[in-house]
Amino acid sequence: MELITIQVNDKQRKRFLLQLLAELDFVDILPNASNLTAEERRFVANLRAALKDVTLHQQGKIQLKTAQQLIAEL
Repeated sequence: MELITIQVNDKQRKRFLLQLLAELDFVDILPNASNLTAEERRFVANLRAALKDVTLHQQGKIQLKTAQQLIAEL
């Protein structure tokens, strides 16, 4: 699968391009960050931060809490 990013400055042409691409059965149009609500953007940002923490933990750069520590906080 290839991911292609296209920047279109004209809103009318963008709408036309999206309609054209939607007609192609081999193209999937992914949601753009600008189409997300504030809550969805916050969720994506939190998810990215969490994944970064996991990566740093796997590299041994930070220590994450255990499940027991998390339960104890509740």
